[in-house]
Amino acid sequence: METQTRGVAFTFDESILEENPRLNVPLSILKNESYSTSVFNKYLFNLNLSYKKSDSLLLINKHDSGANLENSSRLSSSNNKKHEESSYTYNDSNKFRTGYPDTKNIEELLESNIVKSKQVYNTLINDALEELENLERQERELKEKELKEKLEKEQKIKEELDRQKELERAKNEQKEVGNKGEIGLTTSNVDSSNVNELLNEHDYIPKNNSVKIYEDIKDSFNEYNKLYNEIKENNMLKTNRIEISKRVTACLNGLANTEKQIQLIFDKLVQIFNEFPQMKLFIAFKIIEGILNCCEEGCQIYINNKSAWSFSRVLQKLVELDQMFNTIYLKLISSKCIFTIPRFYVSKSQTPGSSTNETANNIANNSSVGDDISSLCKIYGYELNNSSSDIRYNKRLKSFLTLHLAFFVVRNDYRSIWSFYSNVVNSSWDNVLLPVVPNILITLLSTTAYFMLRAYQIQFKKILVNIVQLLNSRLNKLMYTSSFQMYRGQVEQFIQQFNSKGQFDPPEGYSLKYKEEELRRDV
Repeated sequence: METQTRGVAFTFDESILEENPRLNVPLSILKNESYSTSVFNKYLFNLNLSYKKSDSLLLINKHDSGANLENSSRLSSSNNKKHEESSYTYNDSNKFRTGYPDTKNIEELLESNIVKSKQVYNTLINDALEELENLERQERELKEKELKEKLEKEQKIKEELDRQKELERAKNEQKEVGNKGEIGLTTSNVDSSNVNELLNEHDYIPKNNSVKIYEDIKDSFNEYNKLYNEIKENNMLKTNRIEISKRVTACLNGLANTEKQIQLIFDKLVQIFNEFPQMKLFIAFKIIEGILNCCEEGCQIYINNKSAWSFSRVLQKLVELDQMFNTIYLKLISSKCIFTIPRFYVSKSQTPGSSTNETANNIANNSSVGDDISSLCKIYGYELNNSSSDIRYNKRLKSFLTLHLAFFVVRNDYRSIWSFYSNVVNSSWDNVLLPVVPNILITLLSTTAYFMLRAYQIQFKKILVNIVQLLNSRLNKLMYTSSFQMYRGQVEQFIQQFNSKGQFDPPEGYSLKYKEEELRRDV
């Protein structure tokens, strides 16, 4: 056989090819049999024996005249016989392993790999989840920080604009009259024009810084209110307004007096700010309005006054986030309940400070209400001769005052509370709307006395002495309504308990629960 490659010729001798029995491996062995490996190994063993036999013959030199072919043949046959007589064992089969593992070995190997793979994957997943939680927490903290800085910056800009417009707004007397009418309208059922007339006819006491605070925020609030109304009238934002209102309501309805729940609700409210940064003013109004609505008849604080503490803590966190909340809150709560401003309108026939016990007794004991007390009732929206209306009015007043005073307590604003005591006690000696004074006094004492005694010690005890003098010299001689007498009795009992114990108990609801289970025990 000749092969031609690029001009070079060579010859391949096919006679050197010999039939090698080792290569003749039968392919008819069934691989689907359980003992196929053993059969195949046994075949290789027998094949090896025959190959050794042929090798021994090849070792004889056929050209050697002295070679004993007979002995060699006999020796070869005897060796073959011995090998044939020897039995095929498991050790023999191990000599001719094909490299393919048994089924049992494969199963063990797979099971081992599965266990190790699960361990590796679980470790990777846990590490990934932990890293994701850390990233989410860092991102949330960064967003809160950025939001706070942004709100502070915008607040400074607003304050600067307010200061620039202060002189111009101060000259607008017509707007001031309109604002007064607005306050009267939210606290009484008379027309705004009549309220304006009544407010102009009556003076109020006292006129100090604690009252002036509510007047100073008027201009800032008007600016906020203007922007708020613009957002409400923007039809493009209607869908966002509806969603924000629903989410704020859901947050406030889920509030409970536990540390975990208060922080959770606050975080949800901050999340709403982050999602709608262009509507932050609208969100602020909705949150404050939602909290104040809880003081209305049939709502949480109206039914259970101690729930005011959880709402006051949420308010405190919001005010720390942005002072805008403080301005909106003070203005809205004073519009809904005029008694949250520590001032009292006096009778138009009386000069402030000139009222006597005889004048008060004549007004209280007459079956027909005089013109003076009647006009005061119209300003405050109070119906003296209607017992059912009187009860609802006092409960509503108590719920708003409890929230307002609790807000002062959680902020440690004891100066404002001191001014409240001073204004109420001193004004009650004049011809003011006395039927509501006992309710205001017991709400003040039950909400703040524990903290005021610790803060002012003997100075606060002097206020208690003045309250006792007011009871003995003035309030105990009056018989207005059943509510008036009930609240007056509560004030007397509260002070008597202090005289016997020498201390006040913390108000109900002030101490936060750590778990919801502890909260349920108090229900």
